[in-house]
Amino acid sequence: MIIHKIVVGPWRANCYIVVSEKSSEGFIIDPGDNPQAILEAVKTNSWKIKLLVATHGHIDHIGAIGHLNVVLNAPVAIHSQDASALQGDTRFFWGEPFGPPMKADRLLAEGDIIKVAELRFQVINTPGHTQGGICLYGHGVLFTGDSLFRSNVGSSNIGTGTRRQMIKSILEKLMNLPEETIIYPGHGSATTIKEEKVNNPRLYANDYY
Repeated sequence: MIIHKIVVGPWRANCYIVVSEKSSEGFIIDPGDNPQAILEAVKTNSWKIKLLVATHGHIDHIGAIGHLNVVLNAPVAIHSQDASALQGDTRFFWGEPFGPPMKADRLLAEGDIIKVAELRFQVINTPGHTQGGICLYGHGVLFTGDSLFRSNVGSSNIGTGTRRQMIKSILEKLMNLPEETIIYPGHGSATTIKEEKVNNPRLYANDYY
C-alpha cells in the first residue's frame, strides 16, 4: 500500500492518496485545496483514482473535491450527517466560498467498508469535531481527519459537535485499536495509538464536562 501525503491550502490540511501497489488503484482522502498538485501526483504516478472520501465537511477538507470529481470522474463519499456541506451548508465554511453545490455519490455510516482493489478500510464515526466526522481504519493504519492529532484532539468550537462527544469518540472507538496502529491525522505529523495513549494531554483532561 502506498500512502502519499500532500499538505494543501492555507490551513495546511493533509490530503492523502492511498493506492494499491498491485493495481495502482486507489482513493483520495480530504482533497481540501490545491487540486492541481493532487492531480499532478496522480498523473505522474499513473494512479487510477476510484473514490474521493471526506473525513468531514469542513472547507479545508472538501474544497477541491468538486473539481476532482469532474476531472477524475471519481465518486464522492462523506458521512450522511456532514453531506449538507456539499450542498453549501455555511456552518462548514466559515465564510469561505464553496461551489457549485453537489450531491454525495455515497453516504457513509458507522461500520461501512471502503473497498478499492485489495484495500479495505472500515468507517468509524467519531462525532465531536462535526457530527459526521469519520476515521478510516485498515491495514494497520488509521486516518483520523480532525478527530485526533499528535498530542491533541480536534476542536469542537468551530464544528457541529461537542467537546464531550469528541473525547468519548476517541477513548471508546480509537484507543481500543492495536497500539501499533499508525495514525495519519488531518493536520500535522503521523503518530501511533500507543504514543497518544501515553503522551496526549487532551485525552484525559477534565475540561470537557
